[in-house]
Amino acid sequence: MVYIIPTSLAEHLGRKINSFFETGEVNIAESLIKKFKNYYGVQKIHIIEPHFLKIAWSSNYPIIALSAFNLMPEILFNQYY
Repeated sequence: MVYIIPTSLAEHLGRKINSFFETGEVNIAESLIKKFKNYYGVQKIHIIEPHFLKIAWSSNYPIIALSAFNLMPEILFNQYY
């Protein structure tokens, strides 16, 4: 099973990716990734444009960063040719 979560959605829901969280705030991006790894047992998590990758907590998870810019030519070719 494949889950696709736009990082912009995770950032919007988490409200703050690159800043400190106040007491009681939830980091949605980390919460979703943690659930995929721990609850569903996902071994690799491919994320398009993970803007939070430089934050310390992200190194605890098997995140593989993908670039939308690099993926677009292949997608367009497969869809239109």
